[in-house]
Amino acid sequence: MSGRDIRPKVAPPRDMLPLPVMLGVAGALGLGLFVWMEGQRKAPPDPQAQVMLSVPPPPLGLPVDRAPVVGPRPVVLRRTAPSLPPALPPVAYFPPAAAFPAPVYAPPAPVRPLANRDSALVIDNTAGAGAAVQGAKPESSAPVDDTAHATMIRSRASTIPQGTIMAATLETPLNSDRPGLARAIISADVRGFDGTRVLIPRGSRLIGEFKADSSAGKRRVMVVWNRLIRPDGVAIRIASPATDAMGGAGVAGRVDTHAIERLGSAVLQSALTLGVNVATAEVSRGGTSVYLGGAGQSLGQQLVPSVNRPATVKVSEGAVIAVLVAHDLDFAGTPGVR
Repeated sequence: MSGRDIRPKVAPPRDMLPLPVMLGVAGALGLGLFVWMEGQRKAPPDPQAQVMLSVPPPPLGLPVDRAPVVGPRPVVLRRTAPSLPPALPPVAYFPPAAAFPAPVYAPPAPVRPLANRDSALVIDNTAGAGAAVQGAKPESSAPVDDTAHATMIRSRASTIPQGTIMAATLETPLNSDRPGLARAIISADVRGFDGTRVLIPRGSRLIGEFKADSSAGKRRVMVVWNRLIRPDGVAIRIASPATDAMGGAGVAGRVDTHAIERLGSAVLQSALTLGVNVATAEVSRGGTSVYLGGAGQSLGQQLVPSVNRPATVKVSEGAVIAVLVAHDLDFAGTPGVR
């Protein structure tokens, strides 16, 4: 009797579900609960719940007077007005200028230069002494045309017109190698425009300057007479060139071309050039070439400078020449020729 189990045994009712079915239902419920809890865990927290959780519980004792904790205040940045660009000056408007024709200026009136101190005469550069323009308008700043107007020589008896040829004789020899002053003498009386009065008597003296024009084809001496002095002391500046007896420009003379000297100089220069070129020919020393051929020509030109010497023009004293009057000569107010 001692080994017999006396505990009551309860037999399950026969209308209950089978054990496998119950285990399946329990597993399904557990799986659903697990899925629901996993979804709650991954869901975002509710802000209202967090706020409610952060509220401290009410104090158990008396309230303590504490200063409120003030959180950080927002910093307000003052907005400054945007800087404007510097004001530019107003643009000035200039209307386009009207196109005017270029002004035409009238040539200045001829000036009568003062006479020399030793003479009461003047040089008249106009059409004549006291000449009046018939039909001419008074001078003004208005544009003038290029029309040539006729003039009238009033003092015809005391005026030697431009273009008059005066015969003269050379008193000093001329040498183109030594330019300088020259002197001549009037060989015939010169009368005024109307031929009634002798204004420049024979024996009047001419004073001027000369220079040579001895280039190829021009073998003459150019003389310009600056002053004329009468025997009675009346002087006048004429500024007129000298010509030959027929009125050709310049005074012809004997031409010395220096042919022998130039030929000898050319031969000597050629010999020097050849000698220097031979002496300084190309020399080879250890593969180095030295050539000094240009030195011969330079040395020849320095030692023989007369190769390019111009021709010399000589005019002997007593040569017959002429003077071509370049301006009207006014002898008004001078004493008559005796």
